[in-house]
Amino acid sequence: MIIPITLTRLTLSLKFFKIHAYSDKNRSYLIILLILNDFNLMVSKLFFSLIITIISVTPKTLY
Repeated sequence: MIIPITLTRLTLSLKFFKIHAYSDKNRSYLIILLILNDFNLMVSKLFFSLIITIISVTPKTLY
């Protein structure tokens, strides 16, 4: 789970370096993108944990 997240981080940072982040408009845009990326990661983590808990709980309820 950690490896793909770091890979996406690396690709995002590379994309950011390609963009000319010297102007204030681009800088704010990059910050917004970073925040959105972190939020997406958080949501996906929560979603996966929820699925895992459901999978682990269902066999017990079946018996």
